[in-house]
Amino acid sequence: AKAHSLRLAVLAARLQEAKAMPEGAFTTVLKEIDDMKVKLKAEAESDKKKKDHCRSEYHTISKKTKNSAFLIQKSSSEVQKLSSLGEEEGGSGRNRLGHDQVGRSPRRRERAVQEG
Repeated sequence: AKAHSLRLAVLAARLQEAKAMPEGAFTTVLKEIDDMKVKLKAEAESDKKKKDHCRSEYHTISKKTKNSAFLIQKSSSEVQKLSSLGEEEGGSGRNRLGHDQVGRSPRRRERAVQEG
């Protein structure tokens, strides 16, 4: 028979040994089975805790992502609003503080023109 896991293969080997041993050996194999069940239950509990932790992390990341998307949308709306205000003020390409589209203040624009 094919072994589906190393544990089952070990258990099968011990069962074969038990056939050649006195009657008490079969009790040993049953004890091994019980021990394996306890280990599997412990692993299942550990897996459940890991899964719950991953779900919690996923939820936290999802909330942060949604919040970031909201902030990006909000910022985009602000940019569009400010752009339309700039166009309404004569299309000079400057915002209310006098900064141009590149973000340079009037003083920086003057320096840029002087430096050539």
